[in-house]
Amino acid sequence: MIMITLAQTTQNTKAKPAAIFALWADVDHWADHDEGIEWAKLTDIFAAGGHYTIKPKGGPKVKATILVAEPNKSFIDISHLLGAKLKFDHTITQQADKSTVSIIMTLSGPLSWLWAKILGKNQQADLEKSTANLLRKAETIQ
Repeated sequence: MIMITLAQTTQNTKAKPAAIFALWADVDHWADHDEGIEWAKLTDIFAAGGHYTIKPKGGPKVKATILVAEPNKSFIDISHLLGAKLKFDHTITQQADKSTVSIIMTLSGPLSWLWAKILGKNQQADLEKSTANLLRKAETIQ
């Protein structure tokens, strides 16, 4: 199976894992810190097997499934695209007074090559910016 890494980022913060995870779990407010999202709506629970719908700016509504939601540690979700799946792997590790957040964005499926072109080359910069925005916000809700 083809897998394409579209973007990845690792950033450090003084924010606590609980503050970061709380922002991830607050799907309905993702657009507050991610400029690439028009809106997002949790349709049931933020837990493994839960679902949400997201509307990227300039793109169609997309349904997504939460595969893993381990409080204060990790969150993995898959957006269901035509002929491909867009996976976001979010992890938090903590050492002393800093947290490290890593996010990896991958595409898989027979049309992943096409979606890589459609989604564009700005994914790396967008992921870095939205993660930095989220971490700044998490630092204020300690």
